[in-house]
Amino acid sequence: MLKKFLAAASVTALMAGAAHAQLRLEAGIGGTVDSGYVIAEEVDFAAMNLSGNGDGTVELEVITQGSIPPGQNLFLTITATNATFTTALNGAEFTAGTTGAVVDAGGAAGGSSVRYLITTNGGLDAPTSGNGADMVQLLLPFNMTGCGNVTFNVTEFQTEAVGTKIEGGVAALTTGATPTVTPLITCEDVYQAAVYDDSLSPYSTPSVLSLVSSFAQFVANAPDTIGTARLGVFELDVDTTAFIDLINTPAAPGHVLGFDANVNFANAAEIADAQAIATTGTMWASASIAPVGNSVALTGSTAATAAAEDGNLIVAVTGANPIPAQTVSVSGATIDLDTASFLQATDAFIAADAEDLKLEGQIFGPFDWTSDNSKLVNSIFRVTGLSTTEDVPAQLVVENARNGSSFNGVYPFTVLGSSVQGSEVRFNSSSLTAIAGLFGTADISMIFSTNRDLDVDRLLAGPSTAVVVPFGDGANSDGVGTSGALTSPGTGVNDDTGVY
Repeated sequence: MLKKFLAAASVTALMAGAAHAQLRLEAGIGGTVDSGYVIAEEVDFAAMNLSGNGDGTVELEVITQGSIPPGQNLFLTITATNATFTTALNGAEFTAGTTGAVVDAGGAAGGSSVRYLITTNGGLDAPTSGNGADMVQLLLPFNMTGCGNVTFNVTEFQTEAVGTKIEGGVAALTTGATPTVTPLITCEDVYQAAVYDDSLSPYSTPSVLSLVSSFAQFVANAPDTIGTARLGVFELDVDTTAFIDLINTPAAPGHVLGFDANVNFANAAEIADAQAIATTGTMWASASIAPVGNSVALTGSTAATAAAEDGNLIVAVTGANPIPAQTVSVSGATIDLDTASFLQATDAFIAADAEDLKLEGQIFGPFDWTSDNSKLVNSIFRVTGLSTTEDVPAQLVVENARNGSSFNGVYPFTVLGSSVQGSEVRFNSSSLTAIAGLFGTADISMIFSTNRDLDVDRLLAGPSTAVVVPFGDGANSDGVGTSGALTSPGTGVNDDTGVY
């Protein structure tokens, strides 16, 4: 099948002689100018070449102003970039302008350069279209060597019959007021897919895991429901104006047969499952898959039906126990392509962090110079605002531990309602040691997953129980945390809010 490629505006290259003032190269068929030919970088070029399918034929028009005087020879050298000839050339490629062209050098199958000799015996046709030019047309069978821009350049020179060079010129496909070389074919990413954190623009719909009345509540923006949250958004875009071979076969949504992606949690113990749900089109759909270890392997096997398709990454929790706040990421993300159409089996797509799993609660800290029970100074914390009927999940955050970085981390514990007296509970250095071990001294923060109005204060007592720093003094001034979505301990004195 004859393939039409980019036909640039006429390309001018000045030559030395007066008989042939210009050399012009055009590519195309029937004089119609194309805007460009884009082939998908997802093409399996080796398979396409081996199959014999997808081979293209480009028509080149080489125009020289004037004519060849008797006794002179015309040499045309055509050089391809990122393309090779699919068959050996022999001069029969010329379809107009001359009947006497022969291959003088190159032109082998698999080669990328050929030099033709046109003698006055074969001659050039009379000027065409009244433009005072001599024109030859030829069809070159070629295939691409891989993903890359394809260009064709032509060099012309004339000689006397005895071989003395008298003039010459060079031309390439160019465009613009200041001509630049224009590829005949460009190779681009045509099947584009990605997954995005849905708490970021343009979605901006963060989810919060609430532990107030149930460990299984996600509350925030739609499409979150009780027990589930959207942590990411899948997207697919197919450029249907591009092609997957050199014979006019367009890229199509149906070439995308499905997808694979791993959803990774820091701690998936209380994750029930993850799932992809199509919202536009059909491709982003999978079954609900339970974690294996800390990862969920999602697989979709439904072909796309539209050039632009979207889906949601939905996560469900068990509701049985607290879920540690954590980062969720997506890796090993690929779309599955139709190999029968000479496309690669898979194509990796953009994957990054999904939305973090967050806890609703309050952060207090960091409290500097907090000791374990091996030191002379005892830290005593007073937490108020609790209820005797509610168990509150909590976390102790240890930073800058004197006894080594291995003690730094987040330690979960629970404040039992049965341990609350009135509305308060107290912790001391022995309590902290029981939770986090002999960390020495460290900066300590406390996170309480509740929307109750809590207050946390500390006093430091010496070995004789004398108060070194009382409640509310200096660096240990009291403060009240604010209920909200919290991410990490702050840098305040003893309370800070954010998303954890």
